[in-house]
Amino acid sequence: MATRREDILIEVGRILEGSKLFKKVYKNITPIWTQVKQVPAASYLYTTEDVEVSSGDRLRGKLKLMIYITNKQKHSDDFEDILSTLITQVEFLIDRNEFLKCNTIETLVTNIKQDGGILHPYAVAQLTVTIDYLKLMEA
Repeated sequence: MATRREDILIEVGRILEGSKLFKKVYKNITPIWTQVKQVPAASYLYTTEDVEVSSGDRLRGKLKLMIYITNKQKHSDDFEDILSTLITQVEFLIDRNEFLKCNTIETLVTNIKQDGGILHPYAVAQLTVTIDYLKLMEA
């Protein structure tokens, strides 16, 4: 069940791109919301990883991955919730992904933040995904 960090990141990209929820998916970078021209859009990157020695000298990694969802109101005078459905769908896709279920110890969306209209007409959500896995070490 040992896994490479890169394989996890590739799979998260596949999840977001394959969902057809987003017109654009940015990989390992998060552009500023005003530079996102195709909405809804998603971006993802890993921010931290903690490693500890597990039983039998195996390395166990705890990866923190951020997913940003950006959307824009169709009209500047609209004040609709344009993020909640996207957030719920991304949570569902991550939770049900077969690769993550089989190749990680645990994968959870552990935190969700939304801008609350401060960036109007844009709307941005930040999902923190915590992935606990056994690391595959390659030279």
